[in-house]
Amino acid sequence: MTSPTMTSDRASEKTLSGALHASPPPAELTPETADKIARALGQGLAQCWSRLAKEIQHDVFEATVTLEGEAIRQQLATYLHGKHTRTTDAMHARTMPEPDSLGG
Repeated sequence: MTSPTMTSDRASEKTLSGALHASPPPAELTPETADKIARALGQGLAQCWSRLAKEIQHDVFEATVTLEGEAIRQQLATYLHGKHTRTTDAMHARTMPEPDSLGG
């Protein structure tokens, strides 16, 4: 005998499955839209860079260099270095003026 919960779960699965198969396939993205999405994704990734695990940072960095070529490696490293909170916090600490010992 099937419990009422199992029956309703199966009905939900069938409804969801049917809805997924009944919907039209997604439209192809225009090159402009694909570029916009890639740019937005890259900007979002850069904003989160310092919170990503080092392994993920490495993988994303190397994937980007593979896609764009070795020439981008140094520029990308410099750019991401500036996005890392440890780096930017240290840079801000070094640029803070020290108090004048003469009180001026």
